[in-house]
Amino acid sequence: MTNKVSPSPKEVTAIHTPGPWSIHKPLIGEHKILDSQGHVLAEVFTTTDNIADEDTFWVPAEANARLIAAAPELLAAIKQITAWEHVGAIHYPDNTVGKQLNALISRAEGRQP
Repeated sequence: MTNKVSPSPKEVTAIHTPGPWSIHKPLIGEHKILDSQGHVLAEVFTTTDNIADEDTFWVPAEANARLIAAAPELLAAIKQITAWEHVGAIHYPDNTVGKQLNALISRAEGRQP
């Protein structure tokens, strides 16, 4: 019998639910982020801060839900861009953008707080 040692949190790369993700709006102001199987991954609600404006109080929640739902595809696109940069297809004057993209990937994958 072998003893398995669990990796430390720093050694584990976060694995997110594969995309595409979609938005389901069962009620005005309520937005559910669903995986490709229809399972709820997250819920975004409207705050009461803008309740006085009944026509637009739900707009920030909808914008947040769209951004969250696009996350897997955005991460994949950023990974492609950084791969092109590594083979010389994209040149950054001071590599600030490349560093920012790599930092975002690390953060999304749990390798950086």
